[in-house]
Amino acid sequence: MRSTGGRSRSGGLDGMGGWCGLHGLGEAARDRSRPGRRKGVLLRAGSVWLPWSARPPDGIGERSRWSPLRVPTVVGTLPKVAVTSEGMPVVRGCGSSRQEAEVAERPLGFRALLGDEGWARLLMLGTHREFASGTYLMRQGEPGGYLVALVSGRVKVLGHTPDGDELLVSLRSAGDVVGEMATGEHSRRTVSVMAIDRCIAKVIETHRFHRFLEENRAVGRYADYLVLKLSQTIPSQMQLARFPAERRVARLLHELVTLAPPDKPDRFLIPLSQGELARALGLARSTVAEQIALLRSTGALSSGRRVVVADVRKLRRHAGL
Repeated sequence: MRSTGGRSRSGGLDGMGGWCGLHGLGEAARDRSRPGRRKGVLLRAGSVWLPWSARPPDGIGERSRWSPLRVPTVVGTLPKVAVTSEGMPVVRGCGSSRQEAEVAERPLGFRALLGDEGWARLLMLGTHREFASGTYLMRQGEPGGYLVALVSGRVKVLGHTPDGDELLVSLRSAGDVVGEMATGEHSRRTVSVMAIDRCIAKVIETHRFHRFLEENRAVGRYADYLVLKLSQTIPSQMQLARFPAERRVARLLHELVTLAPPDKPDRFLIPLSQGELARALGLARSTVAEQIALLRSTGALSSGRRVVVADVRKLRRHAGL
């Protein structure tokens, strides 16, 4: 497996806070290697490089001696899945109501790539933990050495700046793994992970996880999963830099609904306050309140004290999806 060692020709991506660079996202994958240089990583959605001076957050990739990200060349090995208009891989869901039918795109998690039997074997290696809504699964700066497999619930991956600002890096849900970046005993968490709902999880020591991958011939599937995470994270960070507030708010609401379990009774209830939405998107609370009012006026959200999605199709239209 080859690792990327090139610097992005397009420079750092502001929305990622200097974590990654981007080149050719959305283009057909092709070999951009040159004589005397290492081959760049090849993705179905394009080619991605990370700057040498940056380090990506937990849940995005592994470190290597050439750059902060180690991702193998996996063109031809990614599963054949549908993609959204943003180029994000999804699996199809189903539902009995019109609302359920509209929520038809769910990001592909590690469980889907590993298979139910493999996922069950992985969970047997971990220690059972439960996290209440609003509690941290891990904090930025803490020692690593373990990762967390999500059995149920949704979490938000947060980056914190030195001056105290908070940025939403990504959302994850049941079937995902978080915390895989800080693998060594002396490594530190590069992001925080907080429970959105009550979460059930398995805490797995890193050495046991990697032994599982080897013994179950799952190294390639895990590499595919890391690439899928990149293809999901980068577009979501791009919106922070170039999308208007209306689209950013609508997309976050849509993603929260998409990640909710299909059998969750209140899956269309947004579990974040307007203040939390504002902090996650880097917007003023008043701006988020204005966009919520707009979405209610068009019927995308229902009226009332809480934020509830009333029409997914209208919400997708506001989100530009």
